[in-house]
Amino acid sequence: MKFGPIPTSEARDAILAHSQPLASGKLSKGHRLQADDLARLQAEEVTTVIVCRLEPGDLMEDEAADRLSAAIDRRGLTRSPASTGRVNFYASANGLFRASKTLVDRFNAVDPAITLACLADR
Repeated sequence: MKFGPIPTSEARDAILAHSQPLASGKLSKGHRLQADDLARLQAEEVTTVIVCRLEPGDLMEDEAADRLSAAIDRRGLTRSPASTGRVNFYASANGLFRASKTLVDRFNAVDPAITLACLADR
């Protein structure tokens, strides 16, 4: 994946790495920039945007989050759709949730860009 700031004029088909607020309305993180988006950015004098360009084998963050969340045992849990690279899990039954610290630590050791977070047992 190529990531970083580029001139707005060169950003067609690039994917926004961060939301871009504009007077005419926000462009969301993960949005693939098209010609009309570039015109809006340039009209508001945004000269540089931070983007990513996928290379072969790269995944968008929502697809990666979906794949990772599929590896988690979801008995007793429901999950949200992936959004901005995040999936939330919710209890589907009353009771106490107890996470295995060992499994959470193993999951998080895969890559520093991946995080499984939960509350500690009380």
